[in-house]
Amino acid sequence: MKITTRFLALFLLLLMLVSAVGCANGTSDETTPDTTAVVGSGESSASDETTQDPALIPNLSDKVFNRTFTIASGYVTDTKYTSTLIVSDETTGETINDAVFARTVLLEDKYKIDIIVEDVKPDAVIKVHTSGERTYDIGTATLSEMTSVLQKGTANDLKTVESIELEKPWWDQNANARFATGSKLYYTFSDFFITGIDNSRACFFNKQLAEDLNLGNLYQIAKDGTWTVELFHEMSLKALSDLNGDGKYDSNDRVGIAEAATQFYEVLLTGCDMEVVQQGSNNIPFYSPAEKSTEFTEVYIKLLDLFTKDNNYLNIGNTTAVDMFRGGNSLFILYSLAECPKIRKNSEIEFGIMPVPKYTADQKEYLHVSPNGDALYIVEGNEEEVEYAGAILEAAAYYSSSYYSDNALMPSYFDLCLATKNAPDMDSSENLQLIHDSISYTVKVLGTGYMQSIYDNFSAKNYNISSLLKQNNKIYVKQIDDMMAAIGVTVE
Repeated sequence: MKITTRFLALFLLLLMLVSAVGCANGTSDETTPDTTAVVGSGESSASDETTQDPALIPNLSDKVFNRTFTIASGYVTDTKYTSTLIVSDETTGETINDAVFARTVLLEDKYKIDIIVEDVKPDAVIKVHTSGERTYDIGTATLSEMTSVLQKGTANDLKTVESIELEKPWWDQNANARFATGSKLYYTFSDFFITGIDNSRACFFNKQLAEDLNLGNLYQIAKDGTWTVELFHEMSLKALSDLNGDGKYDSNDRVGIAEAATQFYEVLLTGCDMEVVQQGSNNIPFYSPAEKSTEFTEVYIKLLDLFTKDNNYLNIGNTTAVDMFRGGNSLFILYSLAECPKIRKNSEIEFGIMPVPKYTADQKEYLHVSPNGDALYIVEGNEEEVEYAGAILEAAAYYSSSYYSDNALMPSYFDLCLATKNAPDMDSSENLQLIHDSISYTVKVLGTGYMQSIYDNFSAKNYNISSLLKQNNKIYVKQIDDMMAAIGVTVE
């Protein structure tokens, strides 16, 4: 880096260190925190008299490595994310870039490393690894691509890496649970990348329209735990208006919900805790239409009843749906958080962010699908190589989290999602944190065909789901068993 750039970096880092003292748990500088963020290898940046929560104290490596840290990133040119930056060499004034820049400088200076990101797809990493070389320290792969990574033995079991503390909050605990296979965990998400939350779905609503329709305080409804698919349906009906008076509802009118069926029903199935592939108590994924056929059929039919009979839901395709929402002609839209900045930039409406509705109020938690984000894995290697990769990953995750600084990557991402033309939408901030903590990642051990067939039946308003399940259940159950066998996990 140029000297001037490094000087700016150190100045920015100084500001972040000052901020870190008062934001170990996402608190602002004006508040007195219950815990303190820690800089370095577990030494407090505040006085010893401050009570610290051990769960929030990082245990980072103090080693100086003097080597490169090479990342094989398959999403460098992907367009589905708010940002694809993993490293940055300069400040630009853009929220995500500057957070990544500060983290880059901090990691490179602390460990005397040079972080290199290469645009390399998982197949290329597999090929290099199979040849006996270890060119990359870590890799990223979409959930669909991860199947090949596992089958070829390219990923190292993260649970065996001593330099990683997976139980820390800067590691995604939902991902750790969802992607465990037996006693092993080969890939996951952390605050190092925004890909998991950026790819997750949320419920956006038009604030002014909600007020005009007297829908009440939607934020409080979500907080009370009573935000359900039935209430979602009830509110969406109130937004219906045949604006051109032609007796039908299309993109020229106002509807409760505009969406493409594939995304819409995928989001709602997950929100109702009825994803097509779920994780069993033995850490073995299972095909829920077979294992929970009665419950799955009940949820499937309930969603059809709510969203195919009253014109409140318009199956119109994602592009047109977003345009309708931007134009104020859709009360709700279920869409990825990556769309937040894009919608705000191209629309005059003010919108809020809600969790995806639950099936019933007594459902334990809100759930948010992240269908195909890029997860991270450590490329299999010897103990020294793997521990080195783990040490950098642990530090990178911590220095990206709100437990380190309000200016770190994850809180900076939240700020970007909350930014409006006037003032930050702080009413939505609690829901963003809720979504971050309740992502239900899609386990893609079966590819995508098995899901698409179900979504296609939703779109076709096919109530005879039992025949579809009877036809496919044995096929997909066997495919899961075969996949588990291929990666060395015994299914009992």
